[in-house]
Amino acid sequence: DYKLDILKVEILHYRENYGVEICSKSWLSNFINISTKTYTEYNRQIDGISGSTISVNSIKRDVFKLSNNLKLVLDVSCN
Repeated sequence: DYKLDILKVEILHYRENYGVEICSKSWLSNFINISTKTYTEYNRQIDGISGSTISVNSIKRDVFKLSNNLKLVLDVSCN
């Protein structure tokens, strides 16, 4: 059995005029060691940022999808 944790989320390049607040290390630290078992629980644990709704929702969705895809890949390769 294995345990997967998110250790760091980083924005490498942000091209939009609005929502740049999602690049702050303090906001991105919300993802560290967060549970991604269910989207409902996960979604409640991440703080929103006023004026950055689309950016926040996009990164939340992408981190959730990527972490769960990784779990699927590891399940297949370990079984």
